[in-house]
Amino acid sequence: MSSQTSHNEVNNFLRLATESIAKGFTAAAQVAHEMHSYRESSIAAKRVFTLNPTSEKMLQLFPNFAPLVQAIYSIIEQIMIQISKTDADPNLWMTLGHGYLVIGDFPNAFSAYARAIRLNPNNNDIFFLYAYGIVYNHYNYKDHAQSCFTQVLAEKEKFIYYPDLVFRFAILLRSKGEYDKALEFFDISLHNPPNGLSDADIQFQRAYTLSLKRDNNSAFQIYQTLYQHYPNSIEAVEQYVWFLYLNKNNTMPNDEIQKIINEHRDHPNLTILSARIAMKENDTEKAYQSYRSCIPYWSENSYFWCALGCLYYRNGQEKDAEIAFSRSIYLDPNFEEAWLNLGLVLDSRPQMALEIYKQGKDRCVNSRELEKRIQSYSLPSHPTPTIIEVNDANFFEQVPLKFASQYVNAVPILPASLFGKATEGLNFEEFSTFPKSLFA
Repeated sequence: MSSQTSHNEVNNFLRLATESIAKGFTAAAQVAHEMHSYRESSIAAKRVFTLNPTSEKMLQLFPNFAPLVQAIYSIIEQIMIQISKTDADPNLWMTLGHGYLVIGDFPNAFSAYARAIRLNPNNNDIFFLYAYGIVYNHYNYKDHAQSCFTQVLAEKEKFIYYPDLVFRFAILLRSKGEYDKALEFFDISLHNPPNGLSDADIQFQRAYTLSLKRDNNSAFQIYQTLYQHYPNSIEAVEQYVWFLYLNKNNTMPNDEIQKIINEHRDHPNLTILSARIAMKENDTEKAYQSYRSCIPYWSENSYFWCALGCLYYRNGQEKDAEIAFSRSIYLDPNFEEAWLNLGLVLDSRPQMALEIYKQGKDRCVNSRELEKRIQSYSLPSHPTPTIIEVNDANFFEQVPLKFASQYVNAVPILPASLFGKATEGLNFEEFSTFPKSLFA
């Protein structure tokens, strides 16, 4: 196969992949719009514009985006023409990166910024460093992002997006395990939260940071206060009750946690917690009822089926347990506990159980427990293994962490002045995708 043929095939694959992704976001935008979920619809539409700036369907849904989209892509096209004539101007590449970034095209923004810094390694433009830091962080280059942000922080008096930068920097420091420094910046952010967030959003992040540094008492005080002040914030409720349940030093009885859960019976992440509490208390009937209520929401989750299999096994329903563990493996063939539990259910059929353990070892190559079970079949007296429960933490995604990820990966705001007169009067905030406050 010639290199040209291979290149064409790759380009064709990328084109088809881009079209497929655009179709998916187009459908999501249309469905959300029909359901009057306009914010979610606009976020999906913005993703479509990143892939297809001339999408007629999205321009019909959101005609207010048309001037901004047209202006940005016009600038991008003009810069590309200039670059085709002379590609050694770092300012052209920098502006091109800004153009891509404000529409959420992180891959092209990264490429443009990388070219700009190669041409001018000493570029100290604060908006370039801020934007490049955002892109670095998006791709998990944390040290590079920290270096960029640190340089901008030194110019805080000149920087109009200082509140946003402080919040980003706190999240970045936390992701690197620098919890005390992160708390210092979250404290600064408390006095001036960015982009529509409230001081409660910042406290939420502080509580999670405190829990990471094992200051659970301080974290508890914040979570409890937020729950008391915002009882209708399902995110605050969810984080609070799961924190109570997972915190080994918590003294609140499970029935008190259950009372809070009962106020939000239809929330899937709280219903699954009811099942986990019932399992801990050996109330298998209540656990079964809770698990059954979870099926519409958790049926594609391997942890759910493994946990349900454990319940069936406790009840002596070995055939049902076998089906549940098999379903878990189907959804995640690398889930070690599911292989171990399926082998246990088949222990009365040694050859079949041994075959299951071997198949599991092929997928989970570093599993010592699977290797131990395989070796046990060569012993004169084969020990009977025990069921392995699913770690409770697998059922819960920390809400502050999820929110922080959404924030740092959102399309940021850059000033229109970076693009000259062509963008005067345009509001780039319309194209940002920052998550809304959890406590509004």
